[in-house]
Amino acid sequence: MNVRAAVADDALRAEERREVSLWVLSGNARGVGFYRAAGLAPVAGSAQRFDLGGRQVEEVQMLRSLDAGVPSAARN
Repeated sequence: MNVRAAVADDALRAEERREVSLWVLSGNARGVGFYRAAGLAPVAGSAQRFDLGGRQVEEVQMLRSLDAGVPSAARN
């Protein structure tokens, strides 16, 4: 993890955030790659299709837990 990512994580934790989540168009390979490099992973089953400017597109949710190693049952 780089220094900027560590600072961002610390700021999110200070606000008692447990995860970072976003949506990205599935066909946006550069965007998906960028977010993967930042530690986010696609959420299984999250893909949704919708109309954007008369075209059907698909987006997927990506998620990164800030509580690495902490079981989800132990999170608030």
